[in-house]
Amino acid sequence: MKYFTISELCASSSAAKYGIDNMPTSQITRNLTEMVEKLLDPLREAWGSGIKVTSGYRCTKLNTKVGGSATSAHCYGLAVDTKPSNGRMAEYQQFVEKFLREHKELGFDQLIHEYPDKNGVDSWVHIGYKTSSGKQRRHILTIN
Repeated sequence: MKYFTISELCASSSAAKYGIDNMPTSQITRNLTEMVEKLLDPLREAWGSGIKVTSGYRCTKLNTKVGGSATSAHCYGLAVDTKPSNGRMAEYQQFVEKFLREHKELGFDQLIHEYPDKNGVDSWVHIGYKTSSGKQRRHILTIN
């Protein structure tokens, strides 16, 4: 893992706030490692600037507390919500979509532009690597 750490992918201010232990199991750690090595590190390398993970692994208790989907790939260490460190959200959203479309060999499950506005304020890019069953559906969605 070149650009991301397991600690970074499991960090959660909500878990700290509610006293929830969000430490991953060994299987979750393997999932996180695979996702980083096969998808996130190549994406970060191509982007050429920092990518901040705003939400990575979420244990079931944390996922419930933050209102996540009961079937969320976050619970399996197979999804992250991200923002560009340089603040150029609109450019980042376009870049990620183009990158994933052009690099079919990397595989991904979902790319979701969540809550985008014209300035990229209060938005993030959800990148799902696989479903819990291992599928990579290559869905690209926008949620307003």
